[in-house]
Amino acid sequence: MKKSAEVAEEPKNKKLRAEESSGSAPSEPFAKPSVTQLKKTGDSFLQDASCFEVAPKLNKCRECRWSQAQRQKQSMANIFCRFYAFRRLRYTKNGQIAQAGFCDPKQDAQIEDLKLWLPSQDLSPQNMDKETARTILTNLSSQFRTIYKQELEAETFAEDLTPAWKRVVQGVREMCDVCEATLFNKHWACGKCGFVVCIDCYRARVNNQPSPAVTVDSEAKDKDFFHWLLCNNNKSHQLDSLMLTQIIAGDALEEVSNRLGVLARLGKKTNGWKSPDKKPMVNGIKDETDVKDEDEADDGKSSLRDLLGTEEEMSPGPPEEREVLRMDSADTELEFPGAPHRWICDGTLLRLEEPGNSHNLGLFKLVWKRAQPVIVTGLGDRLESRLWQAETLANLPDPAYDPTNPEASSISHGQSIKKFFDGFNAVAKRPVTDAGEPMTLKFKENWPSQEDHFAELLPAQFKDLMSALPLPDYTSREGRLNLAARLPECFVRLDLGPRMWGGYSKATFNLQYNVADAVHLMTSRGETRDLKGDLADVIQSTGCDEASAALALEKPNDVGAIWHIFHPSQADKIKDFVMKNSKTDSKKKPKDPLWVGHMYLKERLLEKLETETSIQPWTFLQSLGEAVIIPAGAPYQVKVLNSSLFCQSEFVSPEQMRQVMRLSFTDIGQQFDDRLQVKNVVFHSCKDALSILERPDKEEEGGK
Repeated sequence: MKKSAEVAEEPKNKKLRAEESSGSAPSEPFAKPSVTQLKKTGDSFLQDASCFEVAPKLNKCRECRWSQAQRQKQSMANIFCRFYAFRRLRYTKNGQIAQAGFCDPKQDAQIEDLKLWLPSQDLSPQNMDKETARTILTNLSSQFRTIYKQELEAETFAEDLTPAWKRVVQGVREMCDVCEATLFNKHWACGKCGFVVCIDCYRARVNNQPSPAVTVDSEAKDKDFFHWLLCNNNKSHQLDSLMLTQIIAGDALEEVSNRLGVLARLGKKTNGWKSPDKKPMVNGIKDETDVKDEDEADDGKSSLRDLLGTEEEMSPGPPEEREVLRMDSADTELEFPGAPHRWICDGTLLRLEEPGNSHNLGLFKLVWKRAQPVIVTGLGDRLESRLWQAETLANLPDPAYDPTNPEASSISHGQSIKKFFDGFNAVAKRPVTDAGEPMTLKFKENWPSQEDHFAELLPAQFKDLMSALPLPDYTSREGRLNLAARLPECFVRLDLGPRMWGGYSKATFNLQYNVADAVHLMTSRGETRDLKGDLADVIQSTGCDEASAALALEKPNDVGAIWHIFHPSQADKIKDFVMKNSKTDSKKKPKDPLWVGHMYLKERLLEKLETETSIQPWTFLQSLGEAVIIPAGAPYQVKVLNSSLFCQSEFVSPEQMRQVMRLSFTDIGQQFDDRLQVKNVVFHSCKDALSILERPDKEEEGGK
């Protein structure tokens, strides 16, 4: 699901989770002497509550200035004071509270604060070994350098190079007030109202340009020409009135960068890891500490989106590892003799047939680094089938359903979730059209839309699904190769689902792609076939792979859907093709048709696509108990053949991080989709990998 636009007149919130994470905050910064002592000494102390509680006569932040009516429109859990744990206060001689500046990243950061940002052998991940750490750094080091270069660029815009420090607060995700990108480290803040702006939006203002990916609302009364929120005095924020601010404690970012460079130079002899960069290297190892002297042709003013914009930079690995791999079972059975598998789609699509086999991981990695999808079969035995029956799911909460507002419904044709499941197994119970024909219902979008609601609404199904997912090193929430697990507990957890989707026979899901990697498991099917006509004839007409069709027809009643998946590298050409062949008015065409799922390519258009671009999809069938694993950025579309229900769970793999990062900062027409907090994920993944690779071998062996 994409994030909906905020009401223009309302100030944007800092996102605060309604429930607290189990992790503890990185430090205890609020310890202070008694009020009597503070009044006597005049020493400063940290603001430890909202503005109207602590300092009602001082400048209040945007949230604390809200009227009672505005507060009632928002959940109190989502309202958070912007000056909490950021602004410093003091008592004047007459006992009044006055502002005493803001936190300093070096003077105010304690050891506990630095631990959050620095590699530590004592705090290194328990489930990460050196092979995993090498995989992470091999795939993420160039992304780290891109982020580091942009952080250095921020200093070129700042007159005062001594930044303020905004420490991480439990469960708060800091976001740019203009484009809503997650703030990783350097940004600018207003000391009067707490307004914050990212590097890209600040640069745009410096260059007298509108901020990227912002939809201008001429009727917004609280924003200026550049779409920046107005300050407390209802005047536009001036660049020289904003203060450079950082989130990382001390010089931890520079230290991690330096230690990455040291490790790169030593990697060939010690840990076997070296920088994958294509720049000239010294003795075969690139010196990544000398960032400022690199790329002499770069004027230092490229945005992150520019730096990630080329296909070469975002490709997963060196050229020989980017091409689609074409294999034969005879070849892979020699290297992986204990893993039952097949190759379909002319030897380019791996089908793993024993989900618990220990050799699956090596086979999966073989094709995953080339951004090829994978099928895993035999997962039905892991599921408790009764949990996924239509009768069990028919009474799900359905707050979106409103008979007077059919567009808001989670189900197509304005129907309720109960109606969908009532007709899942029985055509006679389905609502009918005006012509008396049964409606083809489907989930309009993945359900539920709210973050983490699946686990809350369906706790038994959530547990069942998570335990059934294949390749848990990647797909489980705590998987050692799922980079989402690298975020510290005090950060807002990434919204990776799971979510449910599905429909009746002939329901289609338009061509689209995801920012994250995803696994789609078929959990249930209709008890009676609702597909009209012979299944074999229908399959043949779709251009399905013959091997996939033959396997599926061994159990025809279990066949659920037909998939078309394209390689991520083909996405731009497919976008152009969709825009060219869309019948939508040119003014209403989306900027990125794959982002919004603009259309479904029927057989005629698929043939035309191949004729004009030589692009062919992987075309195959999915049956009950099978999972389809799709890399980030791979366009795909689905057509349901028999009533089917699927669950999608997302993850973030090292091999696809270049693609994830590029997609997260691509202008999709309204806002960037930075729900994966990619900069934070890259930094903490590299930090954790460093803590493992810097550990002496004897310590690793002793810990096993």
